[in-house]
Parts: sequence; C-alpha cells; structure tokens
Amino acid sequence: MTSSTQPRPHATGAARSRLDPALVERLTAGVGTSAEPVTTRAPFTGRPLAHIPQSTSADVERAFTAARAAQREWAELSPRQRARPFTRFHDVLLARQAPGVLRTRRRQAAVFTASLRALKALRIR
Repeated sequence: MTSSTQPRPHATGAARSRLDPALVERLTAGVGTSAEPVTTRAPFTGRPLAHIPQSTSADVERAFTAARAAQREWAELSPRQRARPFTRFHDVLLARQAPGVLRTRRRQAAVFTASLRALKALRIR
C-alpha cells in the first residue's frame, strides 16, 4: 500500500453498515405481507443488517391482481403519457449527478432527447 492510498474501511474493521434501517423501512413499507419478516445478516460479521418482509402465496396473488389492474390502466395511456415519468426520472438523475459525471450524462441525455424527437417525428401518440 502506498502512502497516498487509504485503507478501505472494511479492511480496518471500521466499516459501518451502509444499510440504513430507516431506508429499509421506507422501501418495504408498501410491501403487503402476512408472514413474519426475516433478518438478513452481514456475511462476515453475522451482525443483523435489516428485517425484510416475507410474502406468502396469497400476498403474491394479491400483488399480481393489483399489477394486472394497473397494467390495464397503463395500456390506455398514450406513449407520450407513458414517457413522462421516465423523462422526469431522467431529469432528476441528471440534476443529482456529480459535476464530473454530468458531462457523460449530458451526452446520454442528447441521445435520449434525439430518441424522443424521433418518436415525435413518427407521430407516435
């Protein structure tokens, strides 16, 4: 290791869990489950990382039925309407990028924009 290289946190034992319990809770709050959650553990330390909800077959069936209903609604939208959440997501991602990454993202945005223009030229609605 050179003097300019810092030891990696996991190599020093100073690593902290990057899995924030509040984030896990937020991401799994909408998961409809009726089974007991399972605790996931760090592979090297065995320490608990998160409590992950588990779904039963009935939970999956309910989710499948809801997804089918949502898909029918989505299918009724025009391609332009369907593109809106994706272009918004794209814009948010670009806005949150580090400056060095932004140049690459701008190039990608140009490709994305060109694709949207091509769709518009084809008059896809």
